[in-house]
Amino acid sequence: MSKLLVVGFDDEFRADEALIELNRSEKGYRINLEDAAVVIRKPDGQILIKHAHPLVAALGAHGSFWGLLIGTLLLNPLAGVIVGGAVGAAAGSLHHIGIDDSFIEALGEKAQPGSSILFILEREASPYSAYHDLKKFDGKVLQTTFGYAGEQKLREALEAKK
Repeated sequence: MSKLLVVGFDDEFRADEALIELNRSEKGYRINLEDAAVVIRKPDGQILIKHAHPLVAALGAHGSFWGLLIGTLLLNPLAGVIVGGAVGAAAGSLHHIGIDDSFIEALGEKAQPGSSILFILEREASPYSAYHDLKKFDGKVLQTTFGYAGEQKLREALEAKK
């Protein structure tokens, strides 16, 4: 079952840096990210939201490939690419997997100016799966779905003196 971890940072660039580190760990098979997002609250109060997996573009490209293949078989590859891309993009916009956008926006509104928040949805997660990657970024646990005991262990580990 997937678990959600939300970590806040006092710097507007730290969440991006932590996500880059988590992506490296995912390539090394230490963690298994299902979804991730970063919220940056600029010093002027502007909120930027970045999703790690742009689903609409990915499914649009996937649809274009299949449209090209089917269109080639039916002797009209250009129409196949156009129709396949449109169908794939529409499917991506309707099919949202992962962290709820309204939840991300609501926490972003509460963030202090000049700070950032990292949202991690991890498959088969334990409280310590992302711990080693996040510890060096001085983040604070804002919310988890690990349950009380798991959340307390993660808070203590991340906030312990290095």
